Amino acid sequence: MLPNPPVASSVYWIVPVSAFAISVCMSGLLVRLAAPEKTKNLDRRVPINSEEKPVATFGGLGVILSFLIALWIAYFLTPPAHRLFDLFLVLTLGAGAMLILGVLDDLFEFFAKTKFIFQAVVVLGLYFSGFGVQQVGDLELWKPLSLLLAFLWMAGMSNAVNLIDGYDGLASGIMLISCAAMFFVYLGRDLHLAALLAIALSGSLLGFFIFNFPPAKIILGDTGSLPIGLLAALIALVPINQGFVDEIYFLIPVVLLLYPMLDAFHSFARRILAGKNPFQKDKLHFHHRLAKLGFSSKQIVFLLYGISLYFSLLSLVPIYDVNLIPNFIPIFLVFIIINVATFLFLLSRYEKKAGS
Repeated sequence: MLPNPPVASSVYWIVPVSAFAISVCMSGLLVRLAAPEKTKNLDRRVPINSEEKPVATFGGLGVILSFLIALWIAYFLTPPAHRLFDLFLVLTLGAGAMLILGVLDDLFEFFAKTKFIFQAVVVLGLYFSGFGVQQVGDLELWKPLSLLLAFLWMAGMSNAVNLIDGYDGLASGIMLISCAAMFFVYLGRDLHLAALLAIALSGSLLGFFIFNFPPAKIILGDTGSLPIGLLAALIALVPINQGFVDEIYFLIPVVLLLYPMLDAFHSFARRILAGKNPFQKDKLHFHHRLAKLGFSSKQIVFLLYGISLYFSLLSLVPIYDVNLIPNFIPIFLVFIIINVATFLFLLSRYEKKAGS
């Protein structure tokens, strides 16, 4: 079981500030070193920003490396540090492996099957290193079901962030909002370790976001979107693997990360129902659909930031005295479902009006 050591208040600002500063420096350096004219000989796609200009990629290097450096700064600032060594090592290896996959995919554009196999290996390694869902409430899960849930959550979130990374500042901004909200949620429940990891990733994302805000000077690429999604999933699993297995600890991460999850589920379901390969790329994601309605790039990202912020604020509702509210969880779940259905209904209605 993972520890939940106390964290000094100073650590809560030293770690994210360090992550932010390192991320800013590395992202600024990558804007110059990974500029399209300097990497034109590499066998890769040349991305463009919202102004249709070539833009630097591999931005995820700054985010992930700054997070990992901040992670080990936290290790030396959080006694007794030896209790966290195994956890931080697993996080480093898992994020590092997904980072390597992202870099190679940005360079050579792997087939979906190749990426899937690589992700499966990483998730299996993380599962057997202690990241999993063994119990929900008083119900102990069957081992194969536990493994399936872990795979769907970790690989699913990794790909979900990758799928929403279609507009300047979209994925980085939404994950920044979600991770910042995750910090407040976990801090409010005295889940110190999860809160520390969430604020560290927030600092790294904020440093990159400065250069990624539209019109972007650099983008995440698969180099960033894949490991960022994985890290968000792992942070959400920390409380569960500390023994906090009440249903609310499963529901809160879903609400926090609802937008990327919803876009990914909608994309896969749409393709399967159309008889297509679920991994086949298309331009029917929510941000593409908003663009077809005439929204500008900045309008799209701000609208989706607002939706993400709304759900993130909703996740703060159950953090205080949730046990005092009878039948709260099913009511909260129904409320979230109604919100999602309303969003999909309004989007479809505007599309029909635009079509007519």
